[in-house]
Amino acid sequence: MVSREEDKFLDRHRSRAFERAGYRVSGAYSLGQGISLALRIHPDLVILEESFSDHEQMAFVECLHESHPDIYVLRLGPGAISTEELVSEGRMVMSGHPGSERVRCLKPAEHGQDFDWT
Repeated sequence: MVSREEDKFLDRHRSRAFERAGYRVSGAYSLGQGISLALRIHPDLVILEESFSDHEQMAFVECLHESHPDIYVLRLGPGAISTEELVSEGRMVMSGHPGSERVRCLKPAEHGQDFDWT
């Protein structure tokens, strides 16, 4: 997970939820650290927290995918998403269906608890 240090509690809470679901979690508190870590450990999935702008997130993805286009990236858009929903969506992104997009953006829909993928 890559996030700014603005909300360490949320980051720890989300990390623990992924660990309980059977995933190993590493964290980075800047996009530069995130790239360095991803290039070193080659994770299956990178989650970019909503604290980064769309432009920052896309620059990260371009840099990462220059060397590792096979790593899935889940970009979180602005708005609230529950930790449980995030774990579920992460699992879905990595399901490996043929033709699955390597980069997905998750943001709350305008109405209710549903989420839109872009």
